[in-house]
Amino acid sequence: MTFLSATWITTAVVGLVALSLPIIIHYLFRSRYRVMDWAAMDFLRQSLEEATRKIRFREFLLLLLRMALLALLAFSLMRPSSQNMPGSGETPVDAVFIMDVSGSMAVQEGNVSRLEASKRAALQILESLPTQSTIQIVQTGLHPSHLGPASPTNRDQARFLLDNLVVSHEPAYLTKSLVLAANLLVQSTLPNKEVYLFSDMQRSEWSARQELVIAWKALQEIGQVILVQSPQDAQPANATLLQLRPQAMMPLPGDRVPFFLEVRNVGNTALSGLTVSIYSGNGERDAEIQPLPALQPGETVTASLSTRLEQQGINLITAELQGDEFLADNRQQLVLETREKLRLLIIDGEYDATEPARSASFFLGHALKSLREVDNRAAESPVEIRIISAQEVLPTDMGGSDICIMVGSQAQERCKPEVLQRLARFVDQGGSLMIFTNVPISDSGLVELADILPARGARPFRRNSDSPLQFDGSSIPSASFLAPFRSSPFQRVLQTEVTQGCYWSEIHPDTVVVLRYTDLTPALLYRQAGKGSVILSGFRADLQGTDFPLKPGFVPWIQAMVSHAVNQQLGKKNILAGETYTWFTEHQQVAQRYELITPDGLQRHPLGKPQLVGNRYVLQTDKTQQAGVYRIVPETGREEIEAEGATSDLFTVAAQASETANLTALDAEQLKEYFETSPVILKAEYVETPTSLRSRIQQEWTMGLWWVLLLFCLGELAFSWWCNREV
Repeated sequence: MTFLSATWITTAVVGLVALSLPIIIHYLFRSRYRVMDWAAMDFLRQSLEEATRKIRFREFLLLLLRMALLALLAFSLMRPSSQNMPGSGETPVDAVFIMDVSGSMAVQEGNVSRLEASKRAALQILESLPTQSTIQIVQTGLHPSHLGPASPTNRDQARFLLDNLVVSHEPAYLTKSLVLAANLLVQSTLPNKEVYLFSDMQRSEWSARQELVIAWKALQEIGQVILVQSPQDAQPANATLLQLRPQAMMPLPGDRVPFFLEVRNVGNTALSGLTVSIYSGNGERDAEIQPLPALQPGETVTASLSTRLEQQGINLITAELQGDEFLADNRQQLVLETREKLRLLIIDGEYDATEPARSASFFLGHALKSLREVDNRAAESPVEIRIISAQEVLPTDMGGSDICIMVGSQAQERCKPEVLQRLARFVDQGGSLMIFTNVPISDSGLVELADILPARGARPFRRNSDSPLQFDGSSIPSASFLAPFRSSPFQRVLQTEVTQGCYWSEIHPDTVVVLRYTDLTPALLYRQAGKGSVILSGFRADLQGTDFPLKPGFVPWIQAMVSHAVNQQLGKKNILAGETYTWFTEHQQVAQRYELITPDGLQRHPLGKPQLVGNRYVLQTDKTQQAGVYRIVPETGREEIEAEGATSDLFTVAAQASETANLTALDAEQLKEYFETSPVILKAEYVETPTSLRSRIQQEWTMGLWWVLLLFCLGELAFSWWCNREV
């Protein structure tokens, strides 16, 4: 017997205390007699003693009956339930299977993976469910999915869904899955409910303890929760490929482009003999391969490899890691665009034609020019730079520009209002804007650029030269375009000293803080605005209040910002597993219905028609659980499109490194300590034989106990009335 109530111990204690109440009442209000001397009483003594014994016996029975009534009430509130072996009961149940398909489930345990062991256990438990039971399957993930079956009693479809589960490349997010399971059970109709969580109990998945325990206890209030733990004996030597980033700002077709790769040993043993390789398109045979030094546990190493970009436009880059025992996190792919010309417009608020070195754009302009020098192959530089004074710039000057950069403290103030209005439209239509300033943006700038700025409420600061602010490298997000500057060889730029700058107090909800000062105030902000993007810097790109241009990493920093802006114009085509992908379609494509093709080519998810969001037509999908290359194609005529090798859109998904950063799992004792109770745990490898399957809930007694309690109440009332009548 078990109790389904999470507070059954407290209920039992309260029930024991309540049992004393009838005894106290009995002795306080029992019948009392007044002694009177009466001669005739002697003749009635014998019959009086006999009547007294009867009354006391009836009162004692009434006391026991009331105590039993209270005990039965407390017992029913504890929700007692019986346990039987699988198949021994015929009472149907509403069952929910939560299937952990996170990256750690790909670990091989002998001849099978952890996921395969869980699938076998799930199929065995499915067979053991009583007739007329319902089954619903939930797949874990950032967006947990209710897979089906469409008819909860259709076991054939449930078997098909279980057989076709594959490992994803995102964390399990167990709390969200438990909440979804609870919602499904609330909507079910049978009184007996069971939830089976099939997982390897990976330690990192149980880190959010407070939220997970709350969801767990809430689910236990609805039904019985059973953990089915997959094998966890293997501890593979594992390294993961963390980053793959281009080091060229604007590659041309035919260029051999260097890429930055970061590899970390996330296992518990030292690794040697690791290699990394990189290639473009289908040129795996022409891949560049580089050996890596031996890595101790937790150690990270960077490598620089290059590959040739063969075609104009979209190029697919693949990097692979070889030499460890776990393959699920050894591959990354990204989409990179090549273009013939990049046009930059610099609006200088302090332009000095007579002494260019005093212009705010002096260092920035030289940094941009040095990114792509004219060589023997090209007649002209592929980077076209125009520098115009803020007083002289016209709205028409933005025509044909890809990126606009505003420098100098008075750039916005000196620009004409119509220029600022055109600049706002420039960003909304897909252009990229960068602003370098160490003072608050002018009132006119705030009015005209309000819809695109990442923040408002700028607060200037000044520091003494002996106590300047610097850049806080730890504040740079791991997925940011500035991530390479957190480590060697670029991290020296973090020693930049800022004595005059500004930060913001009113940050737009869509804004990403890319960098903070050492006092944790925002230094660099990024926002996607309309079709374009805006980068707002609280420090200048010259020597006014900072030594930023003198640092060795200044040119790579500017390169990273421009490269990010260029890639954003292409669209965010490189995302992490589980993230939502957004495709901005053209107007002529809005009448077409589309579908998503997964990396293995086996699944097609209908996406429907593009929807109007703001002033843009977009398609969105969160079916991005697997790492690899995804394609979006029209539903009609897709065979012809695939035959020609053309697709409507292309994007890549990378595995979430946090999922495989720690492959160790919690054991039964640790889970008991985690939940502060003893959860029901089954071993997936032992579920295959019915005789070894642990007991599971077949029937809850609560409803029956309530009927018995009602009968007890009626019986107590009738017996009490009869006792008073006899007296």
